[in-house]
Amino acid sequence: MTIEKPGLDTICGAFFPKPDLNQLAIKTVKEGERYLVQDLAENTFFMLGCEETSRSKTALEQERQLLLIINKIRCERQEELALPLLQLSKDQKPWFQGKDRLWTLRRYVPGISFDWRGLSANLLETESEEKQDRLSCLQYQSFCQRAGEELARLHNLSFIGESQALDQSLKVDYRQACLTRLRAQSEKTSFSLGKLEPLLEPIIDAAVAKQEKLSREKKLPAVLIHGDFHPGNFRLTEQGAAGIIDWDFSRFDSPLFDLLYSLFMFGGSFRQGKTTASLLDQTKSEAFLAGYFAAINADLKQTFQQCQIDDERALAVLALALILIFELDFESKFNGSAKKSQFEQVKRNQEGLIKSLQMLALEQEAGKSLIHVCGFS
Repeated sequence: MTIEKPGLDTICGAFFPKPDLNQLAIKTVKEGERYLVQDLAENTFFMLGCEETSRSKTALEQERQLLLIINKIRCERQEELALPLLQLSKDQKPWFQGKDRLWTLRRYVPGISFDWRGLSANLLETESEEKQDRLSCLQYQSFCQRAGEELARLHNLSFIGESQALDQSLKVDYRQACLTRLRAQSEKTSFSLGKLEPLLEPIIDAAVAKQEKLSREKKLPAVLIHGDFHPGNFRLTEQGAAGIIDWDFSRFDSPLFDLLYSLFMFGGSFRQGKTTASLLDQTKSEAFLAGYFAAINADLKQTFQQCQIDDERALAVLALALILIFELDFESKFNGSAKKSQFEQVKRNQEGLIKSLQMLALEQEAGKSLIHVCGFS
């Protein structure tokens, strides 16, 4: 691994008891924001990162406690899952206060992942390109099936006794998060949403209201969800060990929303752009759903069977709208710093997402279920 010394002595010194850079190998992953740190004495890897300005100290403390509990439960059940556990600083805090941002040190989660925008294999931070070529031969279909299994196991945690230690007050205000980002990004992006633009806000508002109604009526129990489960946040090693990263949106909420959002991220056809002819790629989506329903708790499986199609469709609209906002966000954040091929993929995704939203409205009228491929329509 390339050894670099980007002047991080103070930050590293806040987390390591002996901040001797000769004992650390530091590799830049993203200049000024993310660094891979290897403790040469212990031969362990960590990810040193600068947190988003929206992340608070309270949120980081909640995430640390949540991941520790998940890790404990999975270990007791002998279900291996690598997690980006937050490390404590010398002040016993899961962060270090930098000049204007919070820095964190997390356990590194190994394994291959895929860029969710174009589904290309991501380069492993710890491996050479030669080994990466071999790892990328891992079939995406198998990757999808295993991801579905791990999402189900996460949802299952809420049905076992040990889960009482989980903080069920964890919530994310998706209505506010979605609408705020939508308003900001619609002013910055050069991409025209046409007739859909004035409709997105009420679409999101109605979908979140539907989600809250389902929760109040207890048609679908609130469970621990990841909130942003996509091919870039799921990792799988050559040996078959799984890992999940980026738990910023984890909370107790609708498992149906988590499933639909993940289904689009792993198997959505929106990446084809204007030529998108269906909402889902059959092979990818069937693999993901097969893994999920093979591992899901029997009680939760029964609640899925009882869900109404219009409930499912409302949450699917919210999921697609969220992904569209991410793409608008990308265009404004990385304008001038991204590769031409990246922008071309983002444009295709924007067009495909809009077309998917239009198709979703038509298929909702036709009464088709998104998860019918596994017999749960």
